[in-house]
Amino acid sequence: MKRTSLPAPRSRKGVPLRLALTLGLLSAALAPAHATGLQEAFEAAQHNDPSLQAARQQVDTSRELRRAARGVLRPSVAAVATAGKGRLHTNMKAPGSYHNQLAGLVLSIPLYLPQERARVSQAEVGERLAFSQLAQSLQQLATQVASSYFAVLQAQDAVAVAEAHRAGIRVLMITGDHPDTAGRIAADLGIAERGARVLTGRELSAMDDDALAGAVARTNVYARVAPEHKMRIVGALKSQGHTVSMTGDGVNDAPALRAADIGVAMGVTGTQVTKEAAAMVLADDNFATIVDAVREGRRIFDNIKKFLRFLLSSNMGEVLTVFGGVVLAGVIGLSGRSSSGVVLPLLATQILWINLVTDSAPALAMGVDPSVEDVMGRPPRKPTDRVIDATMWSGVLLIGAVMAVSTLAVLDVFLPGGLIDIAGLSTDDLPTARTAAFSTLVLAQLFNTLNSRSETVSAFSHLFVNKWLWG
Repeated sequence: MKRTSLPAPRSRKGVPLRLALTLGLLSAALAPAHATGLQEAFEAAQHNDPSLQAARQQVDTSRELRRAARGVLRPSVAAVATAGKGRLHTNMKAPGSYHNQLAGLVLSIPLYLPQERARVSQAEVGERLAFSQLAQSLQQLATQVASSYFAVLQAQDAVAVAEAHRAGIRVLMITGDHPDTAGRIAADLGIAERGARVLTGRELSAMDDDALAGAVARTNVYARVAPEHKMRIVGALKSQGHTVSMTGDGVNDAPALRAADIGVAMGVTGTQVTKEAAAMVLADDNFATIVDAVREGRRIFDNIKKFLRFLLSSNMGEVLTVFGGVVLAGVIGLSGRSSSGVVLPLLATQILWINLVTDSAPALAMGVDPSVEDVMGRPPRKPTDRVIDATMWSGVLLIGAVMAVSTLAVLDVFLPGGLIDIAGLSTDDLPTARTAAFSTLVLAQLFNTLNSRSETVSAFSHLFVNKWLWG
């Protein structure tokens, strides 16, 4: 069969359009955050491969091609508009911004630089530069640079996805790209197994609500989807009782962001419509930031529980101490020491001092307490779970009872006529006995500060990570 070779299309200023597309895609995929690192990778690639050095020298001989090369070292997003008018273009805008575009670039560069040789005349280039050799060199350079960058960024995102899975968070990829591309990236990031099923928008359109609910429970990757498909996926997940967070950057993502429990818009690449529809905006367009936000949110929630656990248990100890001292006055030696017949184990001024000093300062310090346990190693709490649940109430009552018993026991030791009579410690002086009981309660509440930091971790674990507790 006779083969027809088409001439390479030209841009307006004489640079071959396919070369401009390749440089434009490379610059857009890496702009603007990685310009410095890209230049270093460019120079390292030239140092390791002499053929790339020669190609760079050839590029520098032409003013037009030198401008294109500067487009690589000084990335600009403007070339994306030109790339969209070519025969082929890749739109890798899965959640994660520029990171996922690199994968599409590596996969699509061979499509932009076909095997046929394109000729460039001396008048257009300046020094009889063979475009085929330059194209192959640039293809090799672009693949090396993009592959190295994507390997680093992919590793970071893969760690974030693994951390999300460990925290009981299921990660889905919903994109408009080709199913094979979406499946490969999802497998590399750990979102799905290799060879796992990828549902397309056409398949979603053919499903009713019941079939979609079953598919959503099993499938993590969706490709070639439309805005209405995203809405249906969010609705199916919410109908199963899940708390759904949706990320997006385009105008077509806005309805799904609004429908989700937590809409997350991209702060760098996101449109204004998306940002207004979202509940949260990522300043760096990085999926790892979402995982960090989950970790920080769990730490803050834990600190709120620490605060409540400490205050409730400490005040419970004070209440039980006063109540037990009045009820058990005849047993511990308090009866008959006042004309009114009722003797309190602690004075009102002592209780006030405990509330102002012993309770307030440690409780405030717990608000900035670092995590003393693995907050990402447990599943998410249900929205219906109480902040002060039955487990916390039982702990509050137990700790309060221990503090009350300890305080009343010391009071009994210092007063004659009680249950505990130790020679040399018993005194008939009520203020001395009250002072001993007061000191015991204060020390018990200070130890309770360390004990209230976790329900599962020992009080002696991570003792000195919070300087405010010791200040």
